Amino acid sequence: MKHRWHPLASAEYDEAVDYYLVEACPAVGRNFVAAVSGAVRLMQEHP
Repeated sequence: MKHRWHPLASAEYDEAVDYYLVEACPAVGRNFVAAVSGAVRLMQEHP
């Protein structure tokens, strides 16, 4: 199964990643991206 982001969700995700990478710290940004990627992967494997 392939996922598709709603345009508003995609924009919100991008803003969150930018915020965490710039305002918080790069490690937080990487952890956020990994968590979202993991959740998407699980939804793809178990729709």
